[in-house]
Amino acid sequence: MVCPRELYYSLTLLSTMLAFVSVTLIISRYVWTSNTKLIIAFSFMSIALFFQIVNLICETFKCLRIQIAPIFV
Repeated sequence: MVCPRELYYSLTLLSTMLAFVSVTLIISRYVWTSNTKLIIAFSFMSIALFFQIVNLICETFKCLRIQIAPIFV
């Protein structure tokens, strides 16, 4: 089965992004107004995080369709 591996990779990437966003938020509490690069990095990471969540949802539904569809056919 290919699906669990793909979902594992998506979850790993998602957890890495969440960790980065969490660390960025903690750091930004102290230097938010003075560090423009941090704000830009956080913005791009937030966009990437959103698309990764969408990708994870799509992968999950694709795997469900592959595993459940033969039952109903």
